[in-house]
Amino acid sequence: GVDIDANLLSGFIQANITFSESSGVSNKNVVPSFEYQFYEFQYKKFNILLKDGDIIRVCLILDHKASIKLRNQVFQFLESFEPQFKEELIDFREKGVHFNFQDKIDYIVEFFNIYLMFPMTLARSIPPYELDKVKGNLVQKAIYNLAKEMLTIKPFFFINNMLIRLKNIADIEDEVILYELYQLLERKIISPTPIETIANNIESGQTADRDKMIKSSLISPIINNNADLKDLKEQLKTMDAFSARRWIKETKKKARAAAKDSKFQVTLNEYNRALLIAKELNFKDEIAKISLKIFNIESKSKYIELDFNIEKAETAEKNGDVFNSINFYQHALKILNEFKVYSVADPRIRKLKKKIQRLREEI
Repeated sequence: GVDIDANLLSGFIQANITFSESSGVSNKNVVPSFEYQFYEFQYKKFNILLKDGDIIRVCLILDHKASIKLRNQVFQFLESFEPQFKEELIDFREKGVHFNFQDKIDYIVEFFNIYLMFPMTLARSIPPYELDKVKGNLVQKAIYNLAKEMLTIKPFFFINNMLIRLKNIADIEDEVILYELYQLLERKIISPTPIETIANNIESGQTADRDKMIKSSLISPIINNNADLKDLKEQLKTMDAFSARRWIKETKKKARAAAKDSKFQVTLNEYNRALLIAKELNFKDEIAKISLKIFNIESKSKYIELDFNIEKAETAEKNGDVFNSINFYQHALKILNEFKVYSVADPRIRKLKKKIQRLREEI
């Protein structure tokens, strides 16, 4: 999930090292540490730590300055990694002989314990006794519920995003959250997902998510079908005022039928198609009527979404599920803040803020 171009970074690293080793060039971005034989410099918002071994170069991309402990770990890594894979590494460097990289990757992941940087997913099947343990731990329960929520959007989630979400819900130390995450990893409630697996399945995952949204969401935002709109605009070229008004009338009839079945997505799409025709032909009376219909439907969908989140928050609060309660109250608060019908002085905004604050104090 980090915005880094490997080729650009490689060139940047080599250029900085070349400049730093040149007696005639001074580069303030590079700080060579000869005592430890490290190079350190900034790249975008990251800290780069470099250490050359006899065969390989270790490059760590960090969001903070490297600690002494991490530097020592890099030394230990080189001392164990190079002797173990020496022959294969030399053959690869000098002869271009290819070998299985996977065992080297596994070694690096294990040595630096970087599992938490991988995309994560929940176990497909979790034993009941494990779920009971999760529900009995406030932080683990919050992690589990947030993971389920995040997985409805994508087939994976990142720990960093999880930390941000949890910090927004309650002021808990990162160390506490990470400790509980490690517990869930150890018990295989949460597990890393290979990036290759995500790449292979991303298209099918996106299709499944899209189908799920269309089938289950009554209040999802309008998704314009570009092909449909293009076809509609083509029809406009040969449409006179009479046939256009007749077309608008039929489209509004379809929208009303969809509204009776509470199909908000279909209703909005039909009214927006009618609005497009009305605007193209400047039917001011129809523009005003259809715009009001769209506004009322969007308002109704927001009421439903708001009530849903408040109900879920109150249920979670009654059940002692503090994290989930705050999460749903925050969703409701966001709707109130964004919804144009409500003013800043709406008493519910203040009420929800007080509820969230009180629940945070309980934690």
